[in-house]
Amino acid sequence: MTESFWKDAVASLPPSVQRRYATEIEAMERYDVLMDAAVDAWRYARRALGKSCQAAARLFDNAAQRLLLSR
Repeated sequence: MTESFWKDAVASLPPSVQRRYATEIEAMERYDVLMDAAVDAWRYARRALGKSCQAAARLFDNAAQRLLLSR
């Protein structure tokens, strides 16, 4: 158990319950780590997509300005 939340949660349980649910608690900890990684990946992807959309918007804006000025 590396996460302090999970260590505290396990420590608050009686020893018999700790042993009985050790596998489930370890699985929850792994799930928690995976969720953190997924959220971090989503943040990165969202930021990258936002930057790409901003770049495309600038390109379209510049093209529109050129078309308006060429009249």
